[in-house]
Amino acid sequence: MRIEAVAVRELGDAEVARWRALQASHPSLANPHFSPDYAQLMARVRPDARVAILEDSAGIQGFFAVQWQHRVGSAAMPLGAPVGDYQGIVGDAHGVSVAGLCKALRVGRLDFSRALAHQSMFSDRSKGGEETWIADVSAGSVEYFAQLKARRPQFLYQLARTRRKLARERGEVSFAANSSDVAHLETMLRWKEAQLARTRQPAVWRTQWVRRSLIDSLSSGNEHFSGVLFTLTVDDRLIAGNLCFRGAEGLHGVLMAHDQSFEAFSPGLQLLREILEWAAQRGLREVDFGTGEQMYKRQFGTHRRGVVWGWDGPPSLASWSRSSQYALRAQIERLPNKWVAALPGRAMRRMDVYRGLSAPRAVR
Repeated sequence: MRIEAVAVRELGDAEVARWRALQASHPSLANPHFSPDYAQLMARVRPDARVAILEDSAGIQGFFAVQWQHRVGSAAMPLGAPVGDYQGIVGDAHGVSVAGLCKALRVGRLDFSRALAHQSMFSDRSKGGEETWIADVSAGSVEYFAQLKARRPQFLYQLARTRRKLARERGEVSFAANSSDVAHLETMLRWKEAQLARTRQPAVWRTQWVRRSLIDSLSSGNEHFSGVLFTLTVDDRLIAGNLCFRGAEGLHGVLMAHDQSFEAFSPGLQLLREILEWAAQRGLREVDFGTGEQMYKRQFGTHRRGVVWGWDGPPSLASWSRSSQYALRAQIERLPNKWVAALPGRAMRRMDVYRGLSAPRAVR
């Protein structure tokens, strides 16, 4: 398998069409993050967006997109990190090695997070794994909610009761899809920034390229990929919002936030129920909630998809550096004090967030 790495913005129409065809032929790659259109969205805000093209005598057999952290430790990270939720080879991964990808990309190592667990080149080198929650809505709205009611009747009953109480006490409740109101998105971003500040997390959503990518997705006008802003309002006041990426097969939740003053009415859950019905009525196959064990994912989800995280690479300074970090982390994690044992993992995750947020200036 020959591997050539190019800037995403250099892809031609034939290569984009081939990428779409390969994605469509693999059901496990239905998520919008695996589409060439997502890669092109990232390339507009990150000049370091690159793609490894896998080719044999029969033609192009796969694509693998990254952001090229050459000036930050000579490593490649998942495209869109730290907000991109999936990574993997789109197409045939047979015979492909991480060493081969690193050589083509001209980096010392490959850092991966939320890479598909069924692709052995990642799972064999992983340091850990988790699962994403999926809601299968392919059978339609009536069937999905009938199955949900059979599994969780009390949950749906309480949700409907709370919705009636919301309308009775606060006013008319309105749901909107494909909203073009950027002011609502800005309100959601402020809510998320406040939440991150309260928990002392990095200001991910304030980063210019992240914010720009969300806004640009809403105006993509692309039938293969777009951002969709869903909102729930009470008398024109935004109480909950959810920005999703939409692909040919389904939705992937990217950013959700709600007005804390409406917490008692579960506005996020009310909006999510509307989104699931909207997706099912339009013939989409799934709604992906992403990783994490938040209760709403378990309540609405039907199954899970495995992902892994870790790193790999040929002998290099970048590989040695990462290996040393994990070796020190492993030693400290064996300490009996759980708080101290968790410190290296938290520090490495935070460091990777800042590394991902660092990006060359985009040329617009």
